[in-house]
Amino acid sequence: MNFPAYISTGEADSFAAFTLINRLPGIIRSIVQNNSLDTETTGRLEELIKAIPESPLEPLAGTSDVNMRMNNEIRKNTYRWNNAPFIFVENYLYHLLSEIMDFKNNGKDYFSFKKNADVIQNKDMFAGFIEKAGKLLVSKYEEAFKDILHLNILGNKADLSQLADLRNGNLKLLIDDTEKAADIFRTAKRIDIVLDNSGEELFFDILFVYFLLGKTEIEKVVLHFKTMPYFVSDAMKIDFHFLLQEISSNGDRNFTDTIYQYISSGRLLLNENCFWNDTEDYRDKPPHIRTALDESDIVVFKGDLNYRKLIGDRHWDFSAKTADITSYMKNNCLVIRVLKSEVLTGLEANKIPDLHNKTWMYNGNYGIIQIIEL
Repeated sequence: MNFPAYISTGEADSFAAFTLINRLPGIIRSIVQNNSLDTETTGRLEELIKAIPESPLEPLAGTSDVNMRMNNEIRKNTYRWNNAPFIFVENYLYHLLSEIMDFKNNGKDYFSFKKNADVIQNKDMFAGFIEKAGKLLVSKYEEAFKDILHLNILGNKADLSQLADLRNGNLKLLIDDTEKAADIFRTAKRIDIVLDNSGEELFFDILFVYFLLGKTEIEKVVLHFKTMPYFVSDAMKIDFHFLLQEISSNGDRNFTDTIYQYISSGRLLLNENCFWNDTEDYRDKPPHIRTALDESDIVVFKGDLNYRKLIGDRHWDFSAKTADITSYMKNNCLVIRVLKSEVLTGLEANKIPDLHNKTWMYNGNYGIIQIIEL
């Protein structure tokens, strides 16, 4: 297969260039504004803001295989912020932030101010969805599965009208393999979910797990977490426990007790691995990750970053066959994604919203529920 070029931060008028110039400095400023930092750390972060978007990428401390690989790429290609693959620059930023914030030694999540606030702000709303999920457990499987899956994709736009919003077209599904997914999940025994965001989205992921383990014959669900603060709100284990703690304190003890019973019985596993915050595309996953995922009947990839790493953050033709690109996977996959970047495959020509103005690819109004079969 011919692989097109990676999307680059050097492409004028692209979402990648906009992110580099506008969004990345804003993310760094939010760390300064919402954490108690010493003068040295604040100074390093302010210098980093000044370096974007035109300075060379500085080598990272050579303390890990990931950092050393990134350093080799930087030296080999003389990368600057504005002439490197977009996904490389984003990954580099979060590893550099981890270094500046000394996360390896202090373990402090410098994005917790946002993650935790999202949970606290929305925990009253979660109660309504927990009640709805309870009703789905005693509903007809096909309709219940459709409802829980559609709730999942809308997890970052949570309100009690969101299911109606999806059906009324406020979020347009360009690919909707819900029925095919329902058939696969009906007979599956093990599900792996590679998580995306914490907060609201993680809540709907847990709700999905609650439904699957309570409604189907699935024996085991494995959740895969990041091991460091990543892409601001990506889920770590600590976010899972904080979320359940807040739900429990809000009066939904039966729900959280059930989730923890699934964990204690071994039906729900919480796995974390540094690979999920590596720079590598998923086709380059190491043997221990490959072996673990090969045991799954279906691997669920949540969100935009996972999709970009699954197929490669490249200039794919919309009509490229996703299954051909991901043939390295040895299981069926389910992608649940609201579009927030300029990459998409497996789309029929008559489903492309606009060939000239590509804002639909990252404005959050379109999504996909896509089964990628072996």
